[in-house]
Amino acid sequence: MKTIFRKLLFAFTLILLSLCLYLGRGYMRFRRAHDFTTVSAAFYGENSRIFVVDQGKTSIKILDQNDMLTDDISGEDEERFYYADCVTEDGKGRVFLADRIYGKNEVSKERGAVISRVLEFDDGKQRVVQELVDSQVYELQYYEGYVYILQKEDFGLGLYRFEPGGEVEPVRRYYIGDVLNDASVDLTTGVAAITVRRGTVRIMKKGSNMWETVEKKAEHSMPNGISARSGTVFFSDLYSGEILSFPEESPANLTCLYKEEDLLVDSVEASKDGVSVLACNSVGFFRIGNGRIEYINSAKYEGFFFTALWWLGFIILSLCFLWIFRGVPGRALQIFQKESAKRVAIVVMAVISVSSFVVFTLMSTFYQKEDEELVNGLKLFAGMLSGEMDPEDLLEMQSEEDYGSSAYMSLRTGMDILTERATEVGFHYFYTLYREDGGKLRYILNYEDDVSCGEPAVFSGDGDYVRDVFQSGKSYAIRSRDSDGLWLSVYVPIYLTNGEVGAVLEAGMDFGYQEREREAATFDTILNVICTSAVMMMLILEAVFLMSFLELKQKGEDRDVTQKVPLRTLMFLAYMTSSMQDTFIAVLTSRLYQGQLPIPDGVAYGLPLSAQLLMMAVFSAMGGRFTERYGSRKTIIFGVLSQVVGFLCCGILNSYTGLVLGNLMVGAGMGLIYVSCNTIAAMGGDINAVGKAFAAVSAGALSGLTIGAGLASVFFSIGGHRLVYFVGAAILLTAFPITLFSANVKTASDKEVILRQEISFFRFFLNRRVMGFFLLILIPFMMALSYREYFFPLYMQEYGFGEVRVGQVYLLCGLLVLYLGPRISAQLLKWIGAFWSVVLSSALMGLNMLIFVLYPNEASVLLGVVILSVIISFAYTCQYTFYEQLPDCVMYGDGKSMGVYSVMESIGQTLGPMVYGAALTMGYRQGIWIFGGSMLMLVLLFVLMMNRQAKFYQ
Repeated sequence: MKTIFRKLLFAFTLILLSLCLYLGRGYMRFRRAHDFTTVSAAFYGENSRIFVVDQGKTSIKILDQNDMLTDDISGEDEERFYYADCVTEDGKGRVFLADRIYGKNEVSKERGAVISRVLEFDDGKQRVVQELVDSQVYELQYYEGYVYILQKEDFGLGLYRFEPGGEVEPVRRYYIGDVLNDASVDLTTGVAAITVRRGTVRIMKKGSNMWETVEKKAEHSMPNGISARSGTVFFSDLYSGEILSFPEESPANLTCLYKEEDLLVDSVEASKDGVSVLACNSVGFFRIGNGRIEYINSAKYEGFFFTALWWLGFIILSLCFLWIFRGVPGRALQIFQKESAKRVAIVVMAVISVSSFVVFTLMSTFYQKEDEELVNGLKLFAGMLSGEMDPEDLLEMQSEEDYGSSAYMSLRTGMDILTERATEVGFHYFYTLYREDGGKLRYILNYEDDVSCGEPAVFSGDGDYVRDVFQSGKSYAIRSRDSDGLWLSVYVPIYLTNGEVGAVLEAGMDFGYQEREREAATFDTILNVICTSAVMMMLILEAVFLMSFLELKQKGEDRDVTQKVPLRTLMFLAYMTSSMQDTFIAVLTSRLYQGQLPIPDGVAYGLPLSAQLLMMAVFSAMGGRFTERYGSRKTIIFGVLSQVVGFLCCGILNSYTGLVLGNLMVGAGMGLIYVSCNTIAAMGGDINAVGKAFAAVSAGALSGLTIGAGLASVFFSIGGHRLVYFVGAAILLTAFPITLFSANVKTASDKEVILRQEISFFRFFLNRRVMGFFLLILIPFMMALSYREYFFPLYMQEYGFGEVRVGQVYLLCGLLVLYLGPRISAQLLKWIGAFWSVVLSSALMGLNMLIFVLYPNEASVLLGVVILSVIISFAYTCQYTFYEQLPDCVMYGDGKSMGVYSVMESIGQTLGPMVYGAALTMGYRQGIWIFGGSMLMLVLLFVLMMNRQAKFYQ
């Protein structure tokens, strides 16, 4: 017993260590510090935290008061955010951000629209507070329990607010007769401050409707970012390279906080108390205040000690697993020394290699052609734009005073019409015009109308390729990332009447969305290749298992009764053909049903599958007796015949009635095959033989379920659902010669003859050992499987997981179940016995669900499904073995007891979705907590009730 508890303690320690490493995976770092790349903005949070919008607005880095990088929020994903503009947080750690999406027709339902969203992140959950078309959020602030939104509206600004978790309500509108660069509102004083394209700063005091223009410091100015807090206004000037401030009560008292030649500050954000300011220049940010000026372009990661501890734990865990699976390499070599294994490996590697090469070549060629088409399209668009320009208008555009002039409008009109027409046919282009002034690049205008004439041009690099266009007159195509995202652009010269290059035209498109689509397509393709190869490998392996059985039979050696029938192959054929209809049965039923029954439509749609499950349970209860009385050969043949007739009925009749009748026959056949195979497995000569036989039964069923849907999709695309049913019937016909070539197992094993007594069903079923196992272990465990079948797809659809991706996850997890389970179950039965193996598997199932309670997001759910698959891989075998070793099952008879087991198993599977559905009405997290906690309590009760009987099943 001490050995058992030591092994259990070791297993529990490994599980706890693995969980800790997963929850602390953010400490898996390879460097001491993070270097900022393309910083677009920085914002103050609560408790002196700083939110830095980095990596082309696709990542938000969170710094603490010591400038240590503590966390990050990743975007560039429709389910998170694309390009973050503004960030704030409340005192409870909830984060709010403004997000922008460029040219997303399927989101906006409008062509060429820019979508601005305000998002709320709370405890791993995301909520869209509001969504605006062709708008912009200038500022987010948290103040006195509300989040305030300052956003662009027609003819001005709109100030709104909402309580976290609540709805948005209007506060005030500001009319503005000019075009903005940036805007801010001081919530403590009510003063609004703006920077406008004509090169001025204006403020509007509380209670007033008139804007007051702040006197310029120099002849030419281009104020850009602005922030008003606690009576002070901070702003940046792109012409002078300064960061300035002034009191709201006396705007003429300008103070220069920092000056640097060619300093281009994209955004300015002041602290709530108005004491300090953050100013970003695309590479890092300045923090100015309290007499100090700091420039920050990198941040050290928090908790170097924890990083080292994480890696130490990872090394320890790796060594533990290497020790546990130390025999795997030797075993693998033994396997691959076999001729059949070598053949399988050669075929699989050849398929993977050839498929990967073909896919890589095709995708590379396709993307290269797509890039060429995109560039050619941009060049054509740029040529059309240049034809709309009047060179004389270019000569008149020299300074900020020319913004909105007649020359400005003349340049824009024709180009805007062409751009809008391109958008109408699905090409989301933009344009920008540059001029050169004393070696410096300056804007003339752009399509988004967010720059002003004479404003210094901002580039992620030095902009040498643009200067080269001015000098050489050559055109360039560039893919670049800056603080606003990833772009594909072409730069072409615009000639004046004297033949000189007077401007450079940039025609471009947002390439970030294109890049994300390519990454997703590449990932899906790789996953499809892996899944296809896995299906082929599984089919080959099942053929190898059947060949191994035939070879042993031909040798005529004395074998255990469990080796006289190809249990794995029979279960594989039965479950594979049954699962072939799972991909389309619901849709097909809804199409064929024409109100034939006086029941609700929803119930009628699920009736064929319910009929199959019902008949499987009924014939499972009867199948054990059939096997004992008539032998396994007749029982299995009758089951196969029933399934074949059922499939033919579905395919030939092609009606709702045919589906119901056909699935009744399919369920009856599956029940007979399932229980017959389990009965033979229970007749093993010793616990090792029984464990191996049950593992083969489980592996065959799970292998069939795993690849059945994949095969069905191929035949469905060729000839529809009728072809799938006919192919399923043809595949099942191969089970007839296999069964006839197998032994006819009928008599009970020696131990059953010795121990069997005539006991009634009620005496067997109401026994504490049997009833305790069913109610406290088996039924809860089968219900818990709905975490994967019901909760996983329901939850993950909120994060963009479609049916195809869910199916791929099932396939890959199925591989864990098939090929990891037999090894784990054999070791567990050897180490701790059947009883503690059953307890461990059920306890792990409950603990696995609690991972989501501790860390509720899509990553923990996906991890939970993987862990659940590993648990399933050994739990089935351990449960079969434990149940079969109960003295009550021996006395009642293997066949009859396995029939009862199958019925209880079906009840658990049927109840699972209903119980989960009821629990999740209280919320995902609370529902999973109740289910997982209840399962752990039932396991504890089972241990307390059954531990005294351990002598029967150790």
